[in-house]
Amino acid sequence: MSMILKRFNRDLMQKCTDHFSSQLSKEPGDGKPSEIQLVLHSQLYVKPFYGRLGYVEEGDEFDEDGAPHQKMILRLKSSD
Repeated sequence: MSMILKRFNRDLMQKCTDHFSSQLSKEPGDGKPSEIQLVLHSQLYVKPFYGRLGYVEEGDEFDEDGAPHQKMILRLKSSD
């Protein structure tokens, strides 16, 4: 994979994380959640990519559309 594409993928995921982080509560009672969980189904060969972004594996590997996958979760808290 080219360096440009790798950087694009990383930057895209960071923008998504930043967007959801901005939706978190800044102070009690503001009506926003204090925690958000981002959940994805990662193909096994890209688990390290998501791991570097802070996602953690959950559960067993499973088949999705004929390819092995792993559920991965990133937990964002208002203090992050």
